Amino acid sequence: MDMPRNLGWGVRISWTFKSPVVWHKTNWLVGLLLLLASYGMVAIGWLWPVAFPWYLLISVIGILLLAVGYAWYLNHQ
Repeated sequence: MDMPRNLGWGVRISWTFKSPVVWHKTNWLVGLLLLLASYGMVAIGWLWPVAFPWYLLISVIGILLLAVGYAWYLNHQ
């Protein structure tokens, strides 16, 4: 969740490359959300395996949308 700007890992969109603060905050949020989603994936896969593909799809799309929206918000503050 705490890595310098690079071309290999992290949320690499124009808003995060413009500012190290936006990069850090956005990637920290996405890292936290991915950690929480992974715990949810374990729980869903264990308790209700049929719903796992839908949970995976919805969580990944939701995290991507939140990441882009949060980076945009931070950049336009």
